[in-house]
Amino acid sequence: MTNDRKTTPEHVTSLAEYEVFVFGSNKEGQHWGGAAKFAHDNFGAEWGVGIGMTGQSYAIPTMDGDLEIIRRYVKDFNDYAKAHPEQTFLVTPIGCGIAGWRVEEIAPLFKEASRLDNVSLPESFWNIIEMTAIEAIRRRHSVRRYRTKPIPDEIQEQLRQAIQKVNTEGALHVQLVIGEPKAFSGPMAYGKFSGVTNYLVMAGTKADDLDERIGYYGERLVLLVQQLGLNSCWAGVSYRKISGTYELKPDEKIGCYIALGYGETQGIQHKCKPVEEISNVSGRTPSWFYDGVEAARLAPTAVNQQKFFIEYLGKVDSGLSKVRISKGFSMIGYTQMDMGIAKLHFEIGAGKENFDWVTE
Repeated sequence: MTNDRKTTPEHVTSLAEYEVFVFGSNKEGQHWGGAAKFAHDNFGAEWGVGIGMTGQSYAIPTMDGDLEIIRRYVKDFNDYAKAHPEQTFLVTPIGCGIAGWRVEEIAPLFKEASRLDNVSLPESFWNIIEMTAIEAIRRRHSVRRYRTKPIPDEIQEQLRQAIQKVNTEGALHVQLVIGEPKAFSGPMAYGKFSGVTNYLVMAGTKADDLDERIGYYGERLVLLVQQLGLNSCWAGVSYRKISGTYELKPDEKIGCYIALGYGETQGIQHKCKPVEEISNVSGRTPSWFYDGVEAARLAPTAVNQQKFFIEYLGKVDSGLSKVRISKGFSMIGYTQMDMGIAKLHFEIGAGKENFDWVTE
């Protein structure tokens, strides 16, 4: 198998004899509108058949359940496509029309299909599936209002694997909580949060640099969440600690929570300081430094305070360039955690191969 980016045309009006039109349906096969009606009228989709292959069409139900159910239907489609390499399957933006799902929710379900030589996907699906870390930085916005749509098991497992890696690398004790509605409800849950039932408990052994590590590695998880089609929001105090939802050793503490799930919206861009206020960028600093600062500028911080400063220090002994990041004073706090988040963003934007951090 190759990973060529095969893209379904925006408007499919005809098919070669080996091509198959893949569309979203309902299980009853009542093809009243949208791509389903077009498949019925033009490509042999049979009335009353809402799952699988008929004519030159393949139906995937998207109207009759949650994302976990749709994921199973997509897996069945993947198996069918693998078994029929002589055919080419043109996947349309299934579920993103009449069914009301968002591209960010459906596209990740087709990640395995994207690796098949005989499957093409809509451009909008590819943009989510192949989202890079820098693209995730640009797409990510804080979301506080969530819909009651469960996170598919497959995505939960990807999150757990990433958490295990983060806990090992960052010496943390991050825990994923699914389906728990109390932490972000009640008098402590101010900040306009609603519908939050999934979150990360960001914890670790008490240490001077714990907040910075929580920020750095927590943001790695936040960007993965974005790449998986979910939304998120850092929460410093807008939550309650619910007994029995997490475990702490005697020498550990919780730094913050991160809400996650399917947002009611994709959020909006927060106000950012210009690069000149958060760095010593100038005409003399390299372009990669500017790119790193621009990425750090998009980092979420407590009440958008952006109390950090990034300095280009030049090269030392003909080696890599040196960069320093420092935190400023804030009555609100969380500046060390914010610095960890900004540090990760800078590394992604600048490229870690271009510099070394100066630690003091």
